[in-house]
Amino acid sequence: CLAVEPLSPKRDPSPMIPRLHPRGTSFKGACTYILHDPEKQTSDRVDCVTTRNLASSPEWAWHEMYGTWAAQDQLKKASGHDLRGRKNAKPVLHYTLSWALSEQPTQEHMQEAALGSLKAMGLHEHEALIAAHSDKEHTHLHIVVNTVHPQTGLTAPMKFSKLELSKWAEAYELQHGLHCEERIKNNEERRKAANERKLSAAEILKEQPDQATAPEPSPYAPVKHHP
Repeated sequence: CLAVEPLSPKRDPSPMIPRLHPRGTSFKGACTYILHDPEKQTSDRVDCVTTRNLASSPEWAWHEMYGTWAAQDQLKKASGHDLRGRKNAKPVLHYTLSWALSEQPTQEHMQEAALGSLKAMGLHEHEALIAAHSDKEHTHLHIVVNTVHPQTGLTAPMKFSKLELSKWAEAYELQHGLHCEERIKNNEERRKAANERKLSAAEILKEQPDQATAPEPSPYAPVKHHP
């Protein structure tokens, strides 16, 4: 759980909304987008910016992230990992965290939430650029992450990232007195589906003992929802 201050006592039925964007290829494009106003060099909509696991300034974060991605084979070799495997062609992860209209989280609170979401997806050791925007009615964060680890060169396992982020949002809402019945229901359905897939895989192994490993389960059940 996050050790952060409580939010406003006035509650809005809208939950915390995490949104994963499609994985991308351009660190420069993603970082430039969250650091500036759309198609401009101004930064009027940016309230605050922080970085994680980066030595450079926010404006040059993309360059450092790109360098890590480009050197992933050297990093793997230096850390004693196997160089075989498919190259990470889409290393850029971009996602947002949005609060309800009634919430006014402090900068410190938003940074703690960002860290909590990164930890939930196993990305807290990765390079990340975090920017809070004020161009919408609701408070929200943009987070750009390099899925290549800066020390090992390994790509983070992202197959379950949507489920892990949704589970984190559910825990966040419960901690702060928010409630999203749809998210709780959807996550429970996903958990049940995952258990059923495990049982099905075990049955296949039982019927086909010569098979070395069970089929890999799907990342999450196809439950349609926005949270």
